[in-house]
Formats: sequence, structure tokens, C-alpha cells
Amino acid sequence: MSRALFVCAVRIAALSALLQPASAVAEEQEFQLWTMASAETAVAPDTPLVADIGYRLRDDASGDDQFLIRASADTTLTPLVRLGGGVAHFETGGVVEWRLFERVTLARRGFALRSQFEQRFYDDGDRTELRLRERIQHSWRLDPKTRLAASGEWLLRLRNKRQGGDTGTDQLRANIAVTRELGRGIEATAGYLLIYHPVADEPNVLAHVPQISVLRRF
Repeated sequence: MSRALFVCAVRIAALSALLQPASAVAEEQEFQLWTMASAETAVAPDTPLVADIGYRLRDDASGDDQFLIRASADTTLTPLVRLGGGVAHFETGGVVEWRLFERVTLARRGFALRSQFEQRFYDDGDRTELRLRERIQHSWRLDPKTRLAASGEWLLRLRNKRQGGDTGTDQLRANIAVTRELGRGIEATAGYLLIYHPVADEPNVLAHVPQISVLRRF
């Protein structure tokens, strides 16, 4: 087994272990629908710039709906390494978050390992919240115009926006999505995201999230 496959196998095993509830506390089920419209253009060779506008519909258990605007860019340093980052604006029930993020992605033979560091600025927070996101993804070409991707992600809160607030695992995510190229630079994606959110001394949360997105390349 190659080193890349070995690393992927270890991370998948670790994610599977983390997804097992740490206690017998019951889980609360939530349902959401995430939609996204994106535009992409190249600002330099091997450096796409992507702008996103999204709306996340949530049921009563999940809280208020969420609106987001995001811009990001990634550049290819070597055939294996991509470096990128961006900025995002979120509005949730009157609470505003600005987010800066930096990321590095290692990609080879359909596998992609991404590490992303986030600085989150809330208008109702005591300080900047810090979060680390580790994602492993594999994609397959089903036919010349259709791709399938599956991923697992660990979101680790390093510092809470509240003094004395909880740190540690924020979320665990599993995602599967199909992308279809429609022509004229347009592609559509339909996916399903499962989010596990451990909550101290309360029922843990399991969110079911269908996803629909459209991307236009210029």
C-alpha cells in the first residue's frame, strides 16, 4: 500500500472512531437544506477565484436560517500541493460572523487531504474564535461529465468566542455528492451531508442536510 493510501486509511479509521458517541446521551435529529450559487474565474495560471452566495434553510430545532457570502482562491504550487484561503460573511438570526481562513491541500490520484485554519469574528463574541478543519476526500469520474465525491471532516474548536467556553471537537461531517457538467461552463451538484455535533451535558445533535449547488465558470 502506498504511503498516501495508508495515510487516508488511518484518517478514515480515526474519523469512524470519533463518530461513535462518547456517551449514552440521546441524539437530537435536525434537518436543513443548503443551497449555493457560485461563479469561478482564473486570476492567474492555476489560480481560480470563486465567489459563493448561499442560503441555508433550517428547521425549528436547528435555529434561524443562515445567509452567507464567500470568496476564496487556491493556487497550485506543485502537482501535489495547493495553497489557498479566503473570507466569508455569515448572518444567522441577526448575529453576524466574519470569517478568514487559510488552507493547504495535498492531492493525488483522486484523494485530497485538506487542512483549513479559521479565524471567526462574531459581533456577539468576547474574542476571536479559532477553529481547525481536517478533511479527507476521494473523487471518482463516473463518465466524462459526471463526478462522485465522498468526504469526511473533523472540525476542532481551538478557542471559543466566549471566555471559558467549550473547546475540542465542534463537528464531525460525512458527505457524498454527485456533480454533473451541463455545458457552457455550468455544473450542478446534489449531495447529502451528515453533521454530528457533540454537546456537553446535553443531547448530541445529528443534522441531515441535503445540498444543491450550481457553479458557472468564466
